Amino acid sequence: ADAFGLDQARRTDWITHWFREGLAQAEARLKDDPATGVFCHGDAPSIADLCLISLVMGARGFEVKTDDLP
Repeated sequence: ADAFGLDQARRTDWITHWFREGLAQAEARLKDDPATGVFCHGDAPSIADLCLISLVMGARGFEVKTDDLP
């Protein structure tokens, strides 16, 4: 934030933008991938699910709107 001269509001906007972008990209990838099952890849949890959970939890912490992302 200091390197880019961002105040708290702009920093939060930047963070929420990239959390939202990451979730949108994950949604687009998973919805069209034939390997997607109950979990990200198949019917058993994998490292992909752990990464997605981490992204979702971070987004929740910053109150990112995700209503349109199943």
